[in-house]
Amino acid sequence: MTLLAASQVPTPLWAVTPFALLLILIATGPLFFHHWWEHNYPKVAIGLGVLVAIYLLFLPGGAHHLVETGVEYASFISLIGSLFIISGGILIRIQGTPTPLRNTAILAIGGALANILGTTGAAMLLVRPFLRFNEGRMKPYLVVFFIFIVCNLGGALTPIGDPPLFLGYLRGVPFFWMLENFSFQWLIVMGAILTIFFLVDRANKALPFSAETSSRPELDMQGFSQILFLLAILGLVLVQKAEFLHSFHHFVVGPTVALLMGIVAYSSLRMADKTILKENEFDFAPLKEVAILFIGIFLTMIPALQALREHAPNLGIDKPWKFYLSTGALSAVLDNAPTYLCFLTVAAGLHGYGIDDPRGIPDLLSTSLGAHDVGAISLGAVFWGAATYIGNGPNFMVRNIAASMGANPPDFLTYVFRYSLVYLLPVLLLVLVML
Repeated sequence: MTLLAASQVPTPLWAVTPFALLLILIATGPLFFHHWWEHNYPKVAIGLGVLVAIYLLFLPGGAHHLVETGVEYASFISLIGSLFIISGGILIRIQGTPTPLRNTAILAIGGALANILGTTGAAMLLVRPFLRFNEGRMKPYLVVFFIFIVCNLGGALTPIGDPPLFLGYLRGVPFFWMLENFSFQWLIVMGAILTIFFLVDRANKALPFSAETSSRPELDMQGFSQILFLLAILGLVLVQKAEFLHSFHHFVVGPTVALLMGIVAYSSLRMADKTILKENEFDFAPLKEVAILFIGIFLTMIPALQALREHAPNLGIDKPWKFYLSTGALSAVLDNAPTYLCFLTVAAGLHGYGIDDPRGIPDLLSTSLGAHDVGAISLGAVFWGAATYIGNGPNFMVRNIAASMGANPPDFLTYVFRYSLVYLLPVLLLVLVML
C-alpha cells in the first residue's frame, strides 16, 4: 500500500474514522446483525472506501495515490484469486481416522509448504482435505489453528511465503535472507503452536483416543495438471524482480502481471476436471467476499497508514523488540503487507537509508542493528497477521471456505478473544527473547 508523502498536510483524525468503522463492522456485523450484514457488507465496504477516495481526490497528488492503490489491490486480488481458482481443480483425499498426531503432521506439512507455494497457495490446497479428514469431529479450533499455521506462521522464511516478505524482496532483501537468519525463531514458534494444537486436539472427545492405533492413512491426489498452473503463478511472482523489468514503472509491471495471472487462472478453470470442481464444492462466493471487503480495507487504510507514518518517528520505535511489537500489533488489524512497508521505511530512515534507493536495503542489512530491525519487522508482520481474520488475505478466505463446508468457524471476536489471545499471543511474545 502506497503512503501519502510525509510532506503533505497532517492527516486529520476524522480521516481514519472510515477505516475504524469498517473494522468494527467486520468484527461485530456477523455476530450481532448477521442477516443485515450478509446482504449489505458490499455497500458498506465499497461505500466507506469511496468516501475516503473522494477525500483523497481533494489532496495534492491524491489521484496518483489512488491509482497506485488500485494497482496494488489488483496485484493482491489477482494472486489470491488465481491460487484460489487453481487449487479448486486439485483434489486431495486423506483416508483414515483423524488423530491428533495426524492432524498435527498435516498442519506441519502445510506450514512448510507455505514457503514454497505461499500461504495462500498452501492454504487453498489443504484446507478442504484437512476439513474433510476431520468430518465428524469438527470443532472451530481446527479452522483457527489452520489459519495460524498454514495461512501465516509457516510462510516466514521466503519471499514467496507471505506478501510482506515479497515487498522486502522487491526492495533488496535477498531471497534466502530470512531462511538463513531466522530459521531458529521460525522453528520455535512453529513447534510451540503445533504442540499446543496437538494438546487441544487430543482433548477433542468426538472420537475415542484409542483411534491413535488405527491403520495408517492413505493419500490420494487428483488434478496433477493444475500444478503446472501453480508453477506459472509462482513464476509470475518471481519474475517481477527480473533485471530486464527494472526499467519499467510499477504502473506497467503490476497490472501486466495481474492480467497474466488472470489468464493463467482462467485457463486453469477451463481445463480443470469438472468432477473435481464439483467434489471440492467450488464456487466464487469465498473469493467474492474477500475481494469486496479488501476493496474497502485497501482504500480506508490509506489515511490510517499515513497517520502512522507521520507519527512513527516520534514514537520512540528504535529497537528490534519495539519494531516487532509495533509491526505485529498493527499487522493484526491492518493488512500486514503495507504495515511491513511502513515500518521498513521507518527503520531505513532511522539508520540513514531510503527504501527506494536500490542500495538502501542491502546497505541497511549489512549493519548488525539494521539487520536486526528488518528481521523484527519481518517476523512481526508475518506472525501477527494470524491474530485476526483481516491480518492476512488467506485468513478470510479459509474462514469463508470453512463456513461453506459447514465447519462452523468462530466469529471475529471469538477468534480473537477465545483463540488468538489465549493460544497465539503467548507464543508471539516468546519471540521477544529471541530478537
